Amino acid sequence: MRIAHVASEVAPYSQTGGLAQVAAALPSALVGLAPEAPQVAVFSPLYAAVLESVQRRGETLGPRHSEVSVRVGEREHRVAFRSLRREEGLTLHFIDCPELFGRSELYGDENGDYADNGERFGVLCRAVLQGAAQAMDGAPDVYHCHDWQTGLLPALLKSYPPEVRPKTVFTIHNLAYQGWFPKELLPALGIPWSTFTPQGLEFYDQVSMLKAGVAFSDATTTVSESYAHEIRTPEFGCYLDGFLRADCPRLLGIRNGIDVDEWNPATDKTIAESYSARSLRGKTRCREALLEEYGLSASGELLIGIVSRLADQKGLDLVAEIAPELQSLGARLVLVGNGDPALEGRFRWLSEQFRDSISVFVGFDAARAHRVFAGADAFLMPSRFEPCGLGQMAAMRYGTLPIVHAVGGLRDTVIDVDEGPDRANGFRFEHASVDEVRRTISRAASLRRKHPEVWKQLILRGMTEDWSWAKPARQYLRLYGEL
Repeated sequence: MRIAHVASEVAPYSQTGGLAQVAAALPSALVGLAPEAPQVAVFSPLYAAVLESVQRRGETLGPRHSEVSVRVGEREHRVAFRSLRREEGLTLHFIDCPELFGRSELYGDENGDYADNGERFGVLCRAVLQGAAQAMDGAPDVYHCHDWQTGLLPALLKSYPPEVRPKTVFTIHNLAYQGWFPKELLPALGIPWSTFTPQGLEFYDQVSMLKAGVAFSDATTTVSESYAHEIRTPEFGCYLDGFLRADCPRLLGIRNGIDVDEWNPATDKTIAESYSARSLRGKTRCREALLEEYGLSASGELLIGIVSRLADQKGLDLVAEIAPELQSLGARLVLVGNGDPALEGRFRWLSEQFRDSISVFVGFDAARAHRVFAGADAFLMPSRFEPCGLGQMAAMRYGTLPIVHAVGGLRDTVIDVDEGPDRANGFRFEHASVDEVRRTISRAASLRRKHPEVWKQLILRGMTEDWSWAKPARQYLRLYGEL
């Protein structure tokens, strides 16, 4: 069985979020499913960032091959593939079209999204369909498409005769990003007007690329079971809940995994001292080092870590509201992140006003993130919605207890101590409100102070659970086989 994954970014070569990590990790896990492993390849654009990353890593891209011509209206793009073989046996095929992808950023610049994004990712879909068989030495049996940038690929396949049409899986990583474009894009890309219906890719007289992926795929998945249910409700459905209830009968939730080799305190070279579930002594040293790095004096208070994009979705405005109260709650905070300039400025101000309890680094650095996961006692994720979330799983690998809003993948992975300490691994709250965040932080601080033996039990449970891609990969392999 040949599986072609198509994604607009793939770690570590091009990355703006969790999609890139999934596009790299899931195919790698599928390759590792011996003896039933399928033949897997990943197709993604050759951005300028990819060339820089390949050079920085000391790797070599193969020469251009499998050249195809993709016409968009009156314009013709000569597109080729350049391939890279990874150590784990996975092949990445980068779509080489400099006029569309050889830019400084993936999706836009300081002026906003690129005006021709519809054309760019329409060409990506067309080029993969025209060249994948030659690149993979055989036609794919299944195309696994990720997020709106690849949504037109299943729509393009509708013109294929059913007896030769490959199967398609479309994964929604975040329903909030839907890829809306003028309907004139359809004839330019050779997509028939018959697809432009409420049951197809039409969305308020525009094209929704994400809706196209759902409407024309053989199966749709999301990145957690709870998110699959949530997006069918008005609260989380982003105006597509009615369509998803009525016209998407096969919608499955399969939780993402994390790279358990990258997130491993026993082998992590970026933290102050390694440790494992067998001996937590090194975690105490990591806590001391984190306090020292961020200029907070040593104390027995609950040390909370946050590593996050600063955005409304992440609920960090709720954290800012209670930040002045942290000391009275028996807690301190270390935050690493960037994003919304208003939130950046607010947290900078808070860290200046409450230096004894809050320390902030505006920006992102992978090593800093690892040190926060290792040194904090708890990891706070008050997201208003969270399709899967990776931070809570990484935190548990490091023995850092998650405090989360019970939505999406956070609900699926974190079990509150009040549900039974014999099965719990953290703390949850049901509503994204200042009162709920305050109450849950206070509850966590109290448990750590009064019942250290229960706290340690939660730590060990989170550290020893399987957060890898092994189980999700087998679920996807079973889905491919059924299709």
